[in-house]
Amino acid sequence: MYPPKSRELADRISGAGTAESPEARLSQFPMGAAPLPQHFPLRNWLIAALTVGTVVVAPGERSGALIA
Repeated sequence: MYPPKSRELADRISGAGTAESPEARLSQFPMGAAPLPQHFPLRNWLIAALTVGTVVVAPGERSGALIA
């Protein structure tokens, strides 16, 4: 889980899904995969692909948001 402070939220989401209110965590990596730097561009791509639109406001020069 990355960032680690999101663990409690992720656990709540995993336990809350029902037929009436489906909720899930999505990842192209297996559960427990390390948060390696090369994973972030792929994660950002997934986030951007699942949205209706993506707005990037003033990203840093090396921000992964620039390649999303």
